[in-house]
Amino acid sequence: MGKHKGESLDPDGHPYDYIVIIDAGSKGSRANVYRTRRFNNNKTKNQVRDWKDESVSTTTSDSEKSKKKHKSDKQQSNDPPITDYPEIISMNAKHVKKIKPGIASFVDNTKKLKKSYMGKLLKDVLKYIPNDQVHRTPIFLHATGGMRLLKPEDQNLILGEICSYIQDKFDFYLPDCNSHINSISGEIEGLYSWIGVNYKYGVLNAALESRKQSFGILDMGGVSSQIALEPNITDSDNNNTDYLFKVHLNYLDPSNESKNSFNVFSESFLGGMNQIHTKYDQLLISQNETTDPCLPKNYVTTIESTSSETGYEEEIPITGTGDFETCVTSLNSLLTTITSTKSCNLTSSTSSVSSCLLTDSMPYLNFNIERFIGINGFYSNLMNFMNYQEFYSKTKKTCSSHYTDLLNSENDEKTSEICFKSSWIINVLHNGLGFPRYGIDTKQDLEQEEISVFDDSFKILDEFSWTLGRAVLYSYYEAAQAQQISSLGNSNDTLKIGFIEPISNVFHYGGEIPGISSRPDYIKGYSSKSKVHDDDDHDDDTDDEDDDDDDWDDVLEEHRLWGSLLFLLMLLVVGYLMLGKTKRKNIIDTVKRLYHEKFRSRYLPVDHDINDLEIDDLTPRNEEDEDNQDNRHRRSDSFDV
Repeated sequence: MGKHKGESLDPDGHPYDYIVIIDAGSKGSRANVYRTRRFNNNKTKNQVRDWKDESVSTTTSDSEKSKKKHKSDKQQSNDPPITDYPEIISMNAKHVKKIKPGIASFVDNTKKLKKSYMGKLLKDVLKYIPNDQVHRTPIFLHATGGMRLLKPEDQNLILGEICSYIQDKFDFYLPDCNSHINSISGEIEGLYSWIGVNYKYGVLNAALESRKQSFGILDMGGVSSQIALEPNITDSDNNNTDYLFKVHLNYLDPSNESKNSFNVFSESFLGGMNQIHTKYDQLLISQNETTDPCLPKNYVTTIESTSSETGYEEEIPITGTGDFETCVTSLNSLLTTITSTKSCNLTSSTSSVSSCLLTDSMPYLNFNIERFIGINGFYSNLMNFMNYQEFYSKTKKTCSSHYTDLLNSENDEKTSEICFKSSWIINVLHNGLGFPRYGIDTKQDLEQEEISVFDDSFKILDEFSWTLGRAVLYSYYEAAQAQQISSLGNSNDTLKIGFIEPISNVFHYGGEIPGISSRPDYIKGYSSKSKVHDDDDHDDDTDDEDDDDDDWDDVLEEHRLWGSLLFLLMLLVVGYLMLGKTKRKNIIDTVKRLYHEKFRSRYLPVDHDINDLEIDDLTPRNEEDEDNQDNRHRRSDSFDV
C-alpha cells in the first residue's frame, strides 16, 4: 500500500467505512477523506476530547493516555473502538488536497472542470483509500461561496457535469446526483461546523445519561461568517425560531426523537475580512476622509473609487493615523446598521458590497454557561492568544506603532492589515457575542468582567473543516441502520437521523435519501475498476473506446494555436529589427516607463488562502531607519466573492 493508504479492516477484522466530502468554496475545492470505525456495545472504552487541555481523555490509565496522545497517524488507526458512538478520523488532515480556482469560474468552460480539475483532485484522494474500499466509499461535493451567486441553471450545469464525470471516470459510490453533488446555504455550512465541533468534544454521544453542554462555533472567512449555537430553553421561544434547525442524532434508538436531539441556531453573514474591509473603505470615501485610523501611523495608500461627478475611477490618497480606539469605534458603527442574509440580496459584483452583516437577531448569550470555538479566520489571527486582554493589548500596541517599525519588504501589505483585522475581530466578539470591548466599555464594566471570560468561553481550533459535520451525519445514519438491523432484523430507509431545515421544514437525511440503497457491502480483495490512468493526462476528458478522433482534433487545434503564435512572434521580431536603432531605443524607454508606473507596489487585498501574518509575528525595525523609508501602496477593493 501507499505511504498514506488506509487499512481495509480494523484490528477486530471488521471493515472500516470511508467517506469523501469535498468543500467546493469560492476560491478552490478541498477534498477531505474520513474513515469510520463503528461503535461496539460490548466494549467499555470511551474517548472524548477535553475542553480545557485539548487532550484526549479516556477511561484508561494516565500512562496509557500519554502513549495514545503521542501515537503516530499509523498507530492511531489501530485505536480500540469507541463503544458509544462511531469513531471518525481524518485520513488526510495534514495533507488536504486543494485545487484552484472555485468551480463557479468554470461556468463557461466545463470541459476544463473535468479531468484537469476534478480528475487531479480525486486522484489524490485515492492515495488514502484502499482499492477494495473505493467502490463502497460515498462521495459528496457541497458548494459554498461563489456558486450561490450563479443562476440556478448555471449551478445545475456545473454540478451536473461534475456528477457525470465522477460517475463515468471513478468508482466511488455516487448513486444520486442531487443529494450528493449540490450547493448548500451558509446556514447549513454553519450547522455542519457545529455538528463537527460538538462531535469532536464528545457532546453528541447518545449513550450519555445526561447531556453535556454544547459548544457554539464562530467561523470567519474572507467573505462570509457563520455562527451556530444551541440557545437555552427560554431563548428558543423568542424570535429566533426562523433559524432553529432541529437536529436528530439518536443512532441508538432512532424512534426516540426526543433523545440526543438539538435545536441549533445557525446564521450566515457577509461579514468576512474582505467583505467588511470593502465596506469600511466605502465608509471612508463617503465621509471624505483622508486618514484611516486602522492603518499604521504615516502609512500611505490609495483607495480606488468611482467619481460621482465624472463616473471614472479615481485614486483617493489615505494616510494611516494608528488610532486604535477610533478604529474600533469606526468598525463598531458598521455592525449597528446591518441586516442578515435572510433579508438582503447577494450580489456577484466585486465592487458592490452587501449590507448583510451581524444583527441583533442572535439569542442572548450567558457567558457563565456558553462556550465557543473559533475557526478559520479566528484561528489565523488568535492562535497565539489564549487571553483576551493579551490580544487586546498587543493589537493596541501594533495599531499605534509607526509603519516603519512594523513593515518589511516581503509582507508590507499583509502587515498593514493586522490592525484592521484584529480590531474587527474585537468588534465581532463584542457585538456578535457579547464579549467586553476594551477601550469602549467603561472601566467599571472591565473590572467586573475581570478578563477571565475570554479564557473560559472562547477557544480556537486548528485544522478544522465543516466537512467533518457532514461525515458525522452519514456515519450516525449508518450506525442507526446497523442498530435497527441488529434489533429488528431489517433496516428502514426513513430513519430520522439528520436535521429539519427551518422555515421550509424539509428533512435532510444524514445518510442516503429514501429509495437509494446504502453503501455496498465490503468484499475483501475487490478490485475497483480504474477508469482514470496517469497516461491519460493529455487525453480529452470524455475518453472512451470510440473517441480517438476527438483527442486528435484537440492535438491538432493545440498545434495550430502554437504555430500561429510562433508565426506572429517572428513577424514582430522582423518588424522590430527594421525600425532602426533610434526607434528601437525609444520603444524600450517607453515600455520601461509604463512598466514602472503600472507595476509599482500596490496595496492588494489579503489572500486568505496564504498563511496570514499574525499580530504576534511582528518584529519592529530599528528606529534609525524610519526617516529613510518611503512606502506608498495602493489598495484595490476587488475582493473575491
